Amino acid sequence: MEIAVENQMEDIMAQPGIIGALCADDQGLCVSAHGTLQPSAAGVVKELVSKAQELKHGKAPDDQPVVTIELDTGNILMKSHGDITLAVHKV
Repeated sequence: MEIAVENQMEDIMAQPGIIGALCADDQGLCVSAHGTLQPSAAGVVKELVSKAQELKHGKAPDDQPVVTIELDTGNILMKSHGDITLAVHKV
């Protein structure tokens, strides 16, 4: 599984405008981190997405929110799918 995750992360990082990517498990532990996103941010990313999910009252269970943080250096987009949470830093 680790090789598959790393291959996916390399594919993400190869996309134009992507300068960071982070993958966290369902406990907020870092699975993989590249570029500007540090492994120590995994728990925060997981918690932000978890809190956003609490705000989606009345939505379909599979309708997962995307959390966006706007920075001077671009945007960080975060979303969960199953037990994995992904954050991407785009310029």
